[in-house]
Formats: sequence, C-alpha cells, structure tokens
Amino acid sequence: MRKLAKRLAFVAVVTGLIFSTVSAEFAMAKHKTKKTGTTSVSTPVATATPVPVIAWDSVEQKWLTQLGKVTLGPRKVFSFRKWMGQQKDMPDLSLKSAEKIASLLYQGALKASLIIGDRTPHTKQVDASSIGFDVSLKKDKQDLTFMNQYTAIMSLNSTGSSNVWTLEWSAPKDDKTWTANTLTITSVQIASPIQLQTDIYSAVGVKTLKNQGVPGLLVKIYGESAKVKKHLVSRDFYAPTPTLMTTGKRAEDTTITAQ
Repeated sequence: MRKLAKRLAFVAVVTGLIFSTVSAEFAMAKHKTKKTGTTSVSTPVATATPVPVIAWDSVEQKWLTQLGKVTLGPRKVFSFRKWMGQQKDMPDLSLKSAEKIASLLYQGALKASLIIGDRTPHTKQVDASSIGFDVSLKKDKQDLTFMNQYTAIMSLNSTGSSNVWTLEWSAPKDDKTWTANTLTITSVQIASPIQLQTDIYSAVGVKTLKNQGVPGLLVKIYGESAKVKKHLVSRDFYAPTPTLMTTGKRAEDTTITAQ
C-alpha cells in the first residue's frame, strides 16, 4: 500500500495540475481594474465592456449599434439568433464577429442579473473574447438566450468606438425590483501536459521543444448585488493544449525492416 501511495503521489506531480489564481482583466464603464487573482468590478449600472485590445470593425459596430434598440419586457426571453434573423438591411456578419458580439451581450446579461438560458462556451480560450464570457455559435442549434425575470422593461444601451464598446442594461429610475450585479472573476491555471515523441534524427537524451502548449483555465464568475448575496453565476473550463517535445533514440532501440 505504501508503494502504491508513493506511485500515485508521483503520478500526481508528473500530471502537473498547477492550481494558482491568475490575473483576470475586466473593464467596466470607462473604469478598468487589474488585480492578480480575483478581479472585482462595481458599477451602478449593468455594463459589459471587452478588454480594450479587442477591436471592432465597421460591420460589427453597425450590429452593436443595432442592439441599442433592444428592449426586453417582463418575463420575456431574448434569443440572439432570432434577433439576428429579424434584422433587415444589415451587412453580413461572420461567425467570428457574431461570437464576439454574443460574448459582449452575455457579459452584459450577467451584469444585469438576467436569467441565462442557452449559452455554449468554447472548449479552448479564444482571442476575441474575455475569459469566462465567450459564446460559441459554431453549430446551428447553439444560441445565446436569457430572460428578464423582473417587472420592469429593460433597455439595452449600446455605445463605443473601434477599440472599446459598451452594452449597458438599465431599468426605469422608479423601478425598485432590479439592481445590477457586481461580478467577481476567479481563475485557476492548469498546466499544459507534455507529450514526448522519439526521433531517430535527434541526439539521444536531448529533448527538443517542437510546439509550446497553452495552459488551461478553470474560470468561475460570481455575482453579488444589494439584494442578492454572492453566488456562482458562471463556470467554464478551457482545456490545455499539450506541449510537444522530441528526444533521440538509441541505435539498438531503432528497428530497421528489410524490404
């Protein structure tokens, strides 16, 4: 049993699940907070803004502006795919652009404490979205939907420029049923596994890096408002990609088959 325990401990070390909280960037309403580990964002309205490095082209900006006309009545459900299909005289939107916009819309829905229905994250991190907020629309049945569970009619305000865009949900000033969420993002880094391949042309015992992998992430987003205690609103896992290395083979280990 002791030998088995030692072997299992060794396997756990080699597997390399490195649990460490990493920095998360999250920008809100012209206010950006950076903090290693946990990022908290407070704002009096439900705002969702991507990290400034995300650029929005002219077509995407037209669609984002169009979203500024959206209102959501009490107990009503919003479907991003259905909404896109209803828009007339709008330029064609690529899949990548649609996912970028859906990501920002999802971020805003979490801030607004709306009930999320359909939403599929990517299995790996994508450059066009902030971690924990990406939306996959690759398959026809994939969609982003959410419901307004409040008695007020929610309005979506859309403003921005080529580098920063804001989607902001709001309720009438006299409404007492709705308050925006404060979001807290935490992430755990998962080490990239190492894949070792043998190569007869490489030096024996020398390991050569062929492809650097990308660590995975376990991302959790918590919401908290004046009326609701801190609670988990989203949990995503982004799988790591392996690091590929090669090493040489000894002559006696190389099998040559005569033809």
